[in-house]
Amino acid sequence: MDVNRTIVEEHCEKTVSSCVRNVARRNALGKIEDLYRKLVKRQQQEALLILHEQGLFLRADGWL
Repeated sequence: MDVNRTIVEEHCEKTVSSCVRNVARRNALGKIEDLYRKLVKRQQQEALLILHEQGLFLRADGWL
């Protein structure tokens, strides 16, 4: 009985730790994606501000 219990416990520990690692990995990737989106958005805003300061305005049909 004790051998079976030990085998089951070890299997459960490995499965749980594997799940925890996978969740942590997905969370980290999600955070990286969020940071990347924020960076791209900030760069776009800065570029538009620079163009605006130079008197260039972006419209849907092109530049003014």
